[in-house]
Amino acid sequence: MSDEPKRDLPARRVERRLIKTAGAALRGNSTNPERIGCPDPSAVEAVVRRRLKFPGLVDVVDHIATCAPCFEQYNRQRQRLRIRNAGTAMLGCVVLLVLGFLWLRGPAK
Repeated sequence: MSDEPKRDLPARRVERRLIKTAGAALRGNSTNPERIGCPDPSAVEAVVRRRLKFPGLVDVVDHIATCAPCFEQYNRQRQRLRIRNAGTAMLGCVVLLVLGFLWLRGPAK
């Protein structure tokens, strides 16, 4: 929408590998179970959606990287976004297929 293009971000493949590795390490050292000083869910969502102009983005990313509960929240939101995007793409394909079928059949007589 009004966010800047996503430049200088790691490739999705690299990001997934980093998240997997960091998650395994973080789960082993479950810090902050009381969620003291954790950012709002909207701040975590800004990181998930890669909103680069979000104020305090760097601090939120640093917090997520060191807080097991926030890291889990980040992963859940990331998974939901991925599923929603895949669903939207699937719906678009189905609509195109239906329109193509109707176009091939021609006008009803």
